Parts: sequence; structure tokens; C-alpha cells
Amino acid sequence: MSENDAAKPKVVLVDDEMDFLKLMENWLKPHYEVFAFSDPEAVDEKVGALAPDAAILDVHMPAESGFSLCRRLRAQPGFEALPVVFLT
Repeated sequence: MSENDAAKPKVVLVDDEMDFLKLMENWLKPHYEVFAFSDPEAVDEKVGALAPDAAILDVHMPAESGFSLCRRLRAQPGFEALPVVFLT
């Protein structure tokens, strides 16, 4: 990670569509440190270490909805007020 990346806000991006995930990741990378996930369950175990400043979640995913993932994320200590943007 460069010094430049350390100053960027961290964003967790979750979407089951790989093409859209890559598109969003490339679009956001110049301004944010992006952590992209295609599996909502993978986010739970990593979000604490990542300490994101915001999350962008797909609403419709096969395993779990973005709304459900948001509830789980915000239930974790320190993420009660995590800003979340929903995409669909």
C-alpha cells in the first residue's frame, strides 16, 4: 500500500455480479481504498480488520440481501453508524 492509499477513505464493496464489481472497483479506486467482495459472508470475518469508512452493497444477491448484510454489519461493535449505499 502506498502512502497515497493510506490517506484514502476505505470502502467495502459487495456485489455478486463480477463484471459490475470490477467496474465499480475501477471507478472508485482513484479516490478510495476499495475492498471488493462477491460473497456477503466473507465480509463478516474481514470487516473488523478493514475498518471501512463506508459500504456499498448490492440489494439483490442470491445468498443474502444487502439489507440483511447491512443489519449484520451494523450489529458489530464500532459499525453501528457505518454509512451504507445500496445499489441494485
